[in-house]
Amino acid sequence: MVSPRVTAEIIEASEYPELSQAYEVMAVPRTVINDALIFDGAVPENLFLDAILQSIGQPALADQGGGPVIEEVDTGDQGPGVEGASPL
Repeated sequence: MVSPRVTAEIIEASEYPELSQAYEVMAVPRTVINDALIFDGAVPENLFLDAILQSIGQPALADQGGGPVIEEVDTGDQGPGVEGASPL
């Protein structure tokens, strides 16, 4: 909300089963950053910011020793009806 360079979408997993399947949603919240990294669960704001910075190749602001589990997303074919979608 502070920067026009940052956008977010909230998707109700049960209403969009094809997106839920494409992003392997098993629990919520599941956060997808730039269709490249994901992490599950609620995290403190500072760790969320560090994950965003890491996703764009920037160093984290503070090493808190731990944080969200970040994994790479397979950006291959996501199936019909999900082209161009970028849930967060």
